[in-house]
Amino acid sequence: MVHRSSSKHGWSLNPHTGKVDLKAVQGQRALPYGIAVNSKGVPFFCEFGTNKMAKIDPQTMAITEFPLPEGARPRRMAIDAEDRIYFTDYEGGIWGGSIPRLAR
Repeated sequence: MVHRSSSKHGWSLNPHTGKVDLKAVQGQRALPYGIAVNSKGVPFFCEFGTNKMAKIDPQTMAITEFPLPEGARPRRMAIDAEDRIYFTDYEGGIWGGSIPRLAR
């Protein structure tokens, strides 16, 4: 499965069937940007226009959002081998640190 995001949608592509699933993100300002997949196959993404990160369930396409501190603007992210999430903050120019609770 290939997962991507666009300005208003998250999407997945099944390479075996060619089927593409679209899922609208929550809110006009979400602006999905940056994506990483954890060891369980769950994609996470930054909501660049907000102070949130989110994950999308690959089976149901349900989106779960995780608020960050007020004023944060996550842009890029990575997930390490232990499923800890790290992000960079575009607005504040800081490194977001490890967020183990999100990757579970």
